[in-house]
Amino acid sequence: VFTHQVLKILKQEGIRATFFVIGNQAKAYPDVIRKILEEGHVLANHSWKHAYLPKLTPAQLKKDLAQTNQAVFEATGKNMLLLRPPYGAAENITNLIKSWNYTIVNWDVDTNDWQKGRTADQIYNEVIQHAQSGTITLQHNGGGDRSATVKALPRIIKDLKKRGFKFVTVDEMLKVPAYSN
Repeated sequence: VFTHQVLKILKQEGIRATFFVIGNQAKAYPDVIRKILEEGHVLANHSWKHAYLPKLTPAQLKKDLAQTNQAVFEATGKNMLLLRPPYGAAENITNLIKSWNYTIVNWDVDTNDWQKGRTADQIYNEVIQHAQSGTITLQHNGGGDRSATVKALPRIIKDLKKRGFKFVTVDEMLKVPAYSN
């Protein structure tokens, strides 16, 4: 529900974004994954089911990321190279993840929109107060009630555009490939 609302806002504003997808959700909703890609957005890996990746064995970690890539590949034909570890946690596994050709992407502005009771004004203020050139903002379109995120998004975009910000996908900003194919 919220993903479609976010996509509508991004389309109206002419903005492309990066969606870090959870594999089991990509498997369950391949039509949504295709729509994200078809509308010009970038798909990236966010693990199979939002596990704390440093606690996985190397074999479990490789399987988790591969399952997610496979689900997206089956829906779109794209093999993702960007990874946002759940919770931003990649301690002691960064080199292993990089050896599998992933670029690890985290954020510098967390809207905390996943917290229960977070308001649209709080989400808006977090972005507006901390946005600067090169900012990667963390927002969610799933995993609970994201109505405050949806409500805040048009205002965030409008005000950042007024301040001269340009919106780009993570691969564009970091100058790295999003896909191997």
